[in-house]
Amino acid sequence: MRTRLRLTRDGDAFVARLAPSQTAAMREALIYLRHRDDSDLTLTLQLGTGRETVDALIERLSGGHTE
Repeated sequence: MRTRLRLTRDGDAFVARLAPSQTAAMREALIYLRHRDDSDLTLTLQLGTGRETVDALIERLSGGHTE
């Protein structure tokens, strides 16, 4: 598995290009962290965001991608 992420600039934001293996690994890691019995504060400290955003990322990383 590649360990580097490709980032390209899109205006003021960056777009990450992930290989399929990277997508799967990131999704599984987020699922693991999301479903632990830690508090919302712990999740925010670990990932820099709350449960709603993590859920949205998991959904976005699930399934086939064309973009």
